[in-house]
Amino acid sequence: MSKSADPWKSLLPKASAENVLAYVVRTFDELRSENPRKYHFGMGEVPLSERLGVRLQNSQSECPVVGHWHYEDRTNVADESDPRRIDLTFRTVRDNAHAVSMIFECKKIAATGSMAKKHEKAYLAEGVDRFATGSYAPNEPHGFMLGFAEGAKAPYVARLKKLFTEAGKAGAHGWDGSGGNAFAAPPTHFAKHASVSTRHRRGAKSPPAGAIITVYHVPLMLTAFP
Repeated sequence: MSKSADPWKSLLPKASAENVLAYVVRTFDELRSENPRKYHFGMGEVPLSERLGVRLQNSQSECPVVGHWHYEDRTNVADESDPRRIDLTFRTVRDNAHAVSMIFECKKIAATGSMAKKHEKAYLAEGVDRFATGSYAPNEPHGFMLGFAEGAKAPYVARLKKLFTEAGKAGAHGWDGSGGNAFAAPPTHFAKHASVSTRHRRGAKSPPAGAIITVYHVPLMLTAFP
């Protein structure tokens, strides 16, 4: 494989990547349905992410695409001194020299209520921005935000649209509108599970400088605290 070739096209083509995302959503649905009293929106963000990550690792033989699942991985963090860990990573294994990864960051987000603003701030600063700046997935063209949300999907999507519209007007987060809107709902790709996509251009100090990354926002709907 030449250095100029796109490894995603051969190692993780669109159909395969769609299947990986579908596996994440299906695994989440299984966790939620097994015992809603033990997996619900009232739980903390860390245990919600941890249980999903552990389940993906333990059942990775059921994933329709061959690869490895990692929870709290650091191999796709740009700065080796950065102590932060990526929530979920799927890495191909067909060619280690040109392996590609699907990076998933998990964040709670509320459509309404007293915690909505706090969740939004963390969703952008501790999630979206880490993709946009190249801190996470520095060598990948895609990133995935898994939004633990409560109740119906429509208010969640509306909240994200409003959030991204306001943030885009402020010129923050590296929003890139060169190919049209900086965000799309529904997205062009991964639309079966992602409700929104956002495009970000990495700055001069971000690896790699000027590169575009598309972040796909996937709602994972939970029941309220039982």
